[in-house]
Amino acid sequence: MGRASSMRRWPAVAGAVAVLAAAGLVVTVVTSPDAPRPGGTAAPTTAEPCQGTRVDPGDDPQRALDAAPDGATLCFAAGLYRLAAPLRPADRQRLLAAPGTVLSGAVRLDGWRPDGRQWRADGALPAEPTLHGECLEGRLCQPPETVFVDDQPLERVGSREEIGPGRFWADYQADELWIGDDPAGRRIEMARAPGAVAGTAERVVVSGFVIEKFANPAQRGAVHAEGAGWRIEGNEVRANHGTGVHATGGQVLANHLHHNGQLGLLGTGDGQLVEGNEIDHNNTAGFSALWEAGGTKFALTDGLVVRGNNVHHNSGPGLWTDINNIRSTIEGNVVHANTSHGIFHEISYRAVIRDNQVTDNGRDEPLPGWGGAGIRVAASPDVAIHGNTLAGNQNAIVLVQQRRDDWPSPHGAHLIRNVDVYDNDVRLSSGELTGQVDDTGSAASYGRNIRFRDNRYHLSAADAEVFAWREGVWDPATWRQRFGQDTASAFTTG
Repeated sequence: MGRASSMRRWPAVAGAVAVLAAAGLVVTVVTSPDAPRPGGTAAPTTAEPCQGTRVDPGDDPQRALDAAPDGATLCFAAGLYRLAAPLRPADRQRLLAAPGTVLSGAVRLDGWRPDGRQWRADGALPAEPTLHGECLEGRLCQPPETVFVDDQPLERVGSREEIGPGRFWADYQADELWIGDDPAGRRIEMARAPGAVAGTAERVVVSGFVIEKFANPAQRGAVHAEGAGWRIEGNEVRANHGTGVHATGGQVLANHLHHNGQLGLLGTGDGQLVEGNEIDHNNTAGFSALWEAGGTKFALTDGLVVRGNNVHHNSGPGLWTDINNIRSTIEGNVVHANTSHGIFHEISYRAVIRDNQVTDNGRDEPLPGWGGAGIRVAASPDVAIHGNTLAGNQNAIVLVQQRRDDWPSPHGAHLIRNVDVYDNDVRLSSGELTGQVDDTGSAASYGRNIRFRDNRYHLSAADAEVFAWREGVWDPATWRQRFGQDTASAFTTG
């Protein structure tokens, strides 16, 4: 089963410079030279004067939003803003933050009383816990109120007897929190607000914030854009309980989405662009990927483009298009060390998966059926997979036919059909596989125009049995001569 990564100090995704001038707040976003480069996509470097309503720490930012007209710009000065509820902008409002602007959903916890080797405080919990989602075996992934000691999250346990250093127990009936760390001289906080920015307004811009420690439940974003056309750009979204960002269409650009409890990004809607982000170490709460967890998940999209992102070390799939996505393009991403599939296109439709670097994924596969893969396509027709580099994954490129009548679709049956796999560079170590498998007990899917061609394979031995097809695993000669696959491809050993 997948295991959520532990969180340590959070590295900033980008350095930045702020210049305060008499004319207003000037925000410049500059990528730090020693920050990871998300897929080679450059962050914005042009200074943009923030001409609009200035918001300072200590102000009521929602009052400022309400007082401003549609299309207004709100310039957030650096500092900490503790929110009790999500900010709800109006249509076309632009929320621009100076570097060092933090939206926090946490409350400070004081009044701790010792009780043996434990400490307790009361009065901070909601009346009823929110329970949503399915957890990995042995993990308590909910409710969403997480406790932090000096910015480090504590592990939730289910009883007072399990409390120890680094752990907390929430007794909702008694409205008491218990911890096993001496709070003296420490900053103790609990995630309490259900979100940072949300709403059905359209064409909103959210840019430049650190957004952290929100108690948003699973499948809700700390930034939750239900309206169309939002641009969510240049933010660091971290340590929130559910999803870092939920976007309905729009643009998600150059953000760092990391150490969130369930997912870094959840996307729906038409025409969405996800570009230049770093998405890593998500699913810290320990949700089951059989339910929904990992780096990203996209559902019910049309025309999705996922380009130039760095997606790594997530507990679950890295890039996951699941449930009736159509006309998707996944290109130029670096996808590395995710516990499940690196790129997973599931019960969806026409897609191009090209020019990605996909390495070391699927080694702790939480999903059933043929292990993890660098690229896995499940019950989805009309897919082109080309120009990708794959190495060190549990398996390489795997196509899977399944019975999937659970999600009816207007786009047709969920079938492996018209899949073209070409011009990929694939390294297969001993025990790794590539090819097609069928979980339905029928051989019909192998005759639906499935082509592997013009690829470059690096094998451990010339006769390595690494090609899956028709309920067997075959060596290169059988793969080519008997099944007619990769007849003009290159095979090397060593």
